[in-house]
Amino acid sequence: MIEHVKTVILWLLILLSVFLTYQIWIFQPNYRVLQSTEYIDRTQIGDEKGLDQVIRPKQIVLYNDGLSFSPIGSLEYIQKYYDEYHGVSVEQITVTTNFIDIEIDEEFKGIEFIFPSSIPFEALNEFFHFNNNKSSFIRNIDRIVFFIESSDGKEQVHARLISNNEQVVANAITNISAESFREDITVDDKNGSYYEVFPYNIVNYGSGFMGTVFLPEDDLMINSGTYLAKTISAEHFKQSLFSDPSFVKNYLQSNGEESFTDGNRMMNVLNNGNVLQYINPVFGDGIDRNDKHILFTGLDFLNGHGGFTNSYYYDSVKSVGDKDEINFRLFVDGIPVYRANFFEINNLYEITLQRGSGNRIEQYKRPLFFVDEEPINLGESTILPSGYEVIKAINNKEDFNPYLLTDISVGYMMVKRQSFVILEPRWFIYYNNSWEVVNVVNGMEDSEVITDGLE
Repeated sequence: MIEHVKTVILWLLILLSVFLTYQIWIFQPNYRVLQSTEYIDRTQIGDEKGLDQVIRPKQIVLYNDGLSFSPIGSLEYIQKYYDEYHGVSVEQITVTTNFIDIEIDEEFKGIEFIFPSSIPFEALNEFFHFNNNKSSFIRNIDRIVFFIESSDGKEQVHARLISNNEQVVANAITNISAESFREDITVDDKNGSYYEVFPYNIVNYGSGFMGTVFLPEDDLMINSGTYLAKTISAEHFKQSLFSDPSFVKNYLQSNGEESFTDGNRMMNVLNNGNVLQYINPVFGDGIDRNDKHILFTGLDFLNGHGGFTNSYYYDSVKSVGDKDEINFRLFVDGIPVYRANFFEINNLYEITLQRGSGNRIEQYKRPLFFVDEEPINLGESTILPSGYEVIKAINNKEDFNPYLLTDISVGYMMVKRQSFVILEPRWFIYYNNSWEVVNVVNGMEDSEVITDGLE
């Protein structure tokens, strides 16, 4: 009898096991909860961009009839020249460490591209088509000059690639037609976008290599403007920056700032919601950095985590302790933004990325808003003094040290309000590793105008 009971129980257990197995096999989870959760596409924050879209010269100079001209503050003309010379083929490259300055006389016909920071040569493969491997002798480029040169009665367009830091010059012959080149550098200034300029040497690298800026002979006329500033939700970046956003916890700090973390990575919303900071620490991973330039690492990171929300261009690279740091700067209508009313907050107009010992981006800071392309109100033109007045003002700067000056440029001062920004043109200098407004007296003191009502 007991054996029969055991047999019955055993069969019941077997049947129960078969039933449960079948139920597991046919089980369909209820996806309605997941489907009702808002999902933010990682690609919808901004646009992915290639190298050729984030590298732009800070200045273009045309040489013709013994004069020099520059389309200052004109995105249309800068884009025009940059696009026309994109994809140029070069050959017969010769590399030298002897700098021979080009004689700018009435016979000289040329165009020069001056970049805000050294461009890694690998990036120039996006700009040039090299027909031999001599290019490997230069690691980075600061300036490119195209010019006509005659030999045996034949005119050819040459290219000179200059690396000030390395004190190296590469000379090459291009496939550009001399006839079309003459047309390109002929200034037809119906819109008043070109200014006659003169060279001013700032940094002496030695052996004839100079950091040169071109400043206007006369006063400039640059428009100010008011633009809508649209907030980007931190939720968008939470979806983009964390591998599993469902594990991210949100904390409100005592100072009113907001933080997000998954226990390793952290994302902070700073400065009244205007700035995002992302930290992804690396703890002793033992990964050695390869030779990949941070420009490529930074661009890959930005394209993979939301893209670009405005016209940001490669601006500078520097070392911060044992880390590399790269900056992409906001440009509006072809003019860079260098300062804001919150003077200490660079990331209202810069995207900054830091890379540690490996190739991983460990810190990322950027604005949490984007600026509309078209102004809602275009202000009256602001008169900026000539380059001569700027030089005079710089030399009159109290305790001025010329060795700390490395750049001079027209740029915008940004005044950030709740839902809009005001952009005012000013002269700036890069002095002692930061951008400063030049106080030039031209009917009024610039410093008084800037600080009035902005603090």
